[in-house]
Amino acid sequence: MSATARRGWGQGVRETGAILSTTLTYIVASSPAARPAISSAGAGNRQASGALTNAAVAANSEPWAIVRISCLTLTSFAAILSVGIGFLNLMPIPVLDGGHLLFYAYEAVARRPMAARVQEAGYRVGLALLAGLMLFATWNDLQKLNLFKFLGGLVS
Repeated sequence: MSATARRGWGQGVRETGAILSTTLTYIVASSPAARPAISSAGAGNRQASGALTNAAVAANSEPWAIVRISCLTLTSFAAILSVGIGFLNLMPIPVLDGGHLLFYAYEAVARRPMAARVQEAGYRVGLALLAGLMLFATWNDLQKLNLFKFLGGLVS
């Protein structure tokens, strides 16, 4: 492997670590126990992709340069989303892949599968957690879009 390829791999590992660190910071910051939650994926992704496009146009006004810069920034944006989603998918919630790995780890240690009733209860709790997370994220996005202004002082 050439030195350039090794530097590329190293940079990729550093970038992935930075993305995972940011994802963890976001999870902690958006927990109900922390300060008011920041926007979640939907509205935030739309704003981020718009900002990337505007930055590409501001960097160089030549049409082919805009296309090239936009493709590079959107590819980087897709990589960031992919790493973040992959990390969240590995969380030990039974409905997600991380939950399956948790059950497999139990089976490897105990030398027998976990009881079907326990797995079923785990999947139900995991699905409830995931549904709650999606509702929480949707609520935050709708608040960020000021959709609830008609409620007056009830929702800030």
